[in-house]
Parts: sequence; structure tokens; C-alpha cells
Amino acid sequence: MNHPEAPYHHLTLTFAPHPQHVALRWEAAVLGMRESRMVLPFAPGDLPTLLRALDCLQHPNYALLAQQANHPWWFFSASEQATLAGYGLWDAQRQLVDSAADRRVGRLLFAALTADTVAQQALETVRNHAVANGVMLWLALRFPPYATELAALPWEALRDSLDQPLLLSGGQQAICVRHLDLPLALPPILPVQRPLDVLALAPKAHIPASVRQAERTARRTILAQLEAEGLIRLRELEPVTRTALVNAINERPADLIYFYGHGHYQAGQGGLLLDGEHGGEAWTDSQRLAKVLAEAKIVLLFACRGAALLPDTNQPAHGMLSGVAHALNAEGIPLVLAMQFTVRISAATRAVELLVRDLNGGHSIQASAARMRRALFVEEEDQRSWYVPTLTIRSREIGPLRIFAPAQAQPMAQTALLPSADAPQPTHGPGARMGDRDAMQGPHPLAPSPASGRGVTKDDGCSVALGEGQGERATCSPPASSPPASPPP
Repeated sequence: MNHPEAPYHHLTLTFAPHPQHVALRWEAAVLGMRESRMVLPFAPGDLPTLLRALDCLQHPNYALLAQQANHPWWFFSASEQATLAGYGLWDAQRQLVDSAADRRVGRLLFAALTADTVAQQALETVRNHAVANGVMLWLALRFPPYATELAALPWEALRDSLDQPLLLSGGQQAICVRHLDLPLALPPILPVQRPLDVLALAPKAHIPASVRQAERTARRTILAQLEAEGLIRLRELEPVTRTALVNAINERPADLIYFYGHGHYQAGQGGLLLDGEHGGEAWTDSQRLAKVLAEAKIVLLFACRGAALLPDTNQPAHGMLSGVAHALNAEGIPLVLAMQFTVRISAATRAVELLVRDLNGGHSIQASAARMRRALFVEEEDQRSWYVPTLTIRSREIGPLRIFAPAQAQPMAQTALLPSADAPQPTHGPGARMGDRDAMQGPHPLAPSPASGRGVTKDDGCSVALGEGQGERATCSPPASSPPASPPP
């Protein structure tokens, strides 16, 4: 049974960075347009250290890895410790990133965002109006292509003055969508058919056998059921080489691309790890990936830092499109769900289940992502993964985007990626426009959920914890052969 989505209040926040501050434009039906200023709470040169610290927290075994793993990714120098301590993110007694560092970052970002009285009043007005009317808050974040440092920050983790997650408070889960304001034309939205054509990509490269089997078992359990129900048509590519990927796309372009494996952001360029043509591995940069996957409607990247942008003061600015998710979005893929940090098996498989079911049930991708966040927040013991996913959209439509309309009755009826017909249209902000105004390499992407399990097995340096009711989880210790200046793959 399909339930109609709740109406929403749309708040668009447009960022415009300047040398000494960030100019913000707030737009909503109940506001009109307001302008404010913000000073970032973090120095640009500190962002790589800060983002690495948050990534470390995605590993429940971080404390053990920091003590035992012989890799610089887990080690923070005295100067880096001082930097983190200055923001209240370092536990000097344990000599580790503070376990509440992500909450602290969320509060610092919120305080900086609302320090200007105009900004505080604007957010409070829209938020309270949404709560009073029992509707969802829809937060649209718009970044110009030169705002790499701003886009690199985990805005999804915002926490208000009461330490409540902005996206999970007020009685309704809130929607948060990122938009890239690019000087490029928007491609048309091509029709798709039910069942949804899904291409699953899970390269073997650098994935230990036990970890690969755990992910495959969980994924196939979910997707096989959806295929049996006629919701999807599934293809699995193996091995996932560049040639095999090109051939598969040429044979039949996929509506939805599912990728599970390694990702990185290194030397100013994002990439995914594919299988080599003759064995081994092949890092494939964001620009190549954007070209071969450009016909997809949705891309789900369950890879470390697929949505990462890592500012580096030692390198020239590489721009917004150096990240994998951003490059795919700019190439014309309307919807890209990707991870800011390390992703866990339990979070990845749960997200796939929720998203595919919701999309085929007529829910919008935006509402589906919001429901996914709530599920991860509620179900995970340490509540780490809920802010990791990011949703980046580039479309001619501004409202809710659906693969299938809720009232669609014929299983094979042709439809389009279309806006919700029953959703209220804002009179200010993005609804008043047409067109498009609208990192780092790190540890193993298959990080474990917190230990609530019953056993641990070892295989190729990896541990697989079987938790109770949360599926298989795994993490891999960083290989000693990794380059000293880079995090482990």
C-alpha cells in the first residue's frame, strides 16, 4: 500500500564564498528572500585533518586500529592533535579523536550558520512553520563550482543548540539535498520502464574474500526478493573491469547503478577501484566514470568518500567536479547518492533495501533518502552512519522526483523520472526558477557496525563481525604497503 508523502516547506540556502566570509541567501515561501553572512568555524587549512578525524570515527574498531595498525591514516601528529583539540575534537587522555567529535562538528556548523541574526530568524521561521503545520522541512543547499571547501563539510550532521540533529527533529524527518550551480545546460529526463534495470558493480579488487561474501550475501538477499516481486531487473557484472563495464552499458544502459567497493580522493581527483583487465586492480578517475555511466538515472555509490572533496592547501584548487559524485551529477545523471566518509556493510545494504522499495512504491528519491537517514539513526548503536550519505540532484524539476508515479498500475508501463504532482509548489525560492541555478583515499570501505555480535573470524587481515539483526559487517586493516602519504585503500 502506498502512503502519500507529507507536504513540505522548502528552504533554499545558496552559498557564495568570499575571502573573509560566506554570503548566504535564504529563500522560502514564508520568508521571501533574506541575506546573511557566515564565518566558517574551521580554518581552510584544518579541513583535511578534521575530515580525516570524522572518517576515523566511522570505524568502531578505530581505537584498536589507532594503537595496532602500522599506517599513518590512524596517526595524528602533535600539530594535528593540537588542531583537533582547538576545536574540542581530540581526547587527550585516550590519545584518540573524541568519540563525540561528529556531534561537536554539527553544533559548530550550526552555530556558525545561525550566528547572524537574520540567518537565525530565517531558519527558525521556516523550521517552526513546518513543525506547526506538521510538514517536512526541505533544505536545499546550493553550491557554486568554486565552493569546494564549503561543499566538503558535512552539512547533513547539523545539530541545533539543543544538540538535536536538524534533519531528524521537529516530529518529521527533514529532507536535505545538495545542488551544484553549474553554467551547463540540463539534459532531458529520459523515460524508464518497470521493472527498474539495476546494474550491480562489486569489484573484487582489494576486497578480501570474507568481506566480499558478506556484502554479496546481504545484497543478493535484498535484491533477489525485489526481483522476484517484479520490481527490478538485476544484472551483476563480474569482474568489473573498464572493458566489461563499457560493454555492459553499450548492451543495455541501466536505470540504476549500484557500486560497492573502494573509493578515494587523492591528488585532487576522486576515483573508484575497478578490477584490472588481467587481474589486479585499476583505479578509475571521476571523469572516466562520468562518461561511461552518464545514461543512468540514479547512481548509488557505496564506496568510501564517493562524495568527498578534500581541500588541500599544498595543491592547487581542483574544483568541485573532481569528486566522483559531483562529476557524475555534472555529466547529466540526475540523482547521485554517495558517501562523505567510510560506509559500513550494514548501512549500505539497509540503504539499498529502503531506497529501492521506496522508489518502486512511488516515493520520491528525496523522501526516501530522509527515511533512510532516520532508519540508520534509530537502528545503529553508535548512530554514526546517518549523516554519511549525501544526495546531489541536478534536474529541470525542483520538487520531489520519482521514478514511478504512486498510482501506476501496469508493471511494465513506461514513465519518466517525474516531479510529484500532488506536492505543494513553493512560491519563492527554487520553485520560482527554471533551469539550473539549480577526499581523500582512506581505510577499507567495508567498516563494521558497532560490535553487538557473537563472533569474529579472520581472513586476509580482515575481521567480520556478525551482529544481531544488523547483518554482516566487516573492516579491513590498512595494508602496510600503502603509500605513506595516503590513507589505506
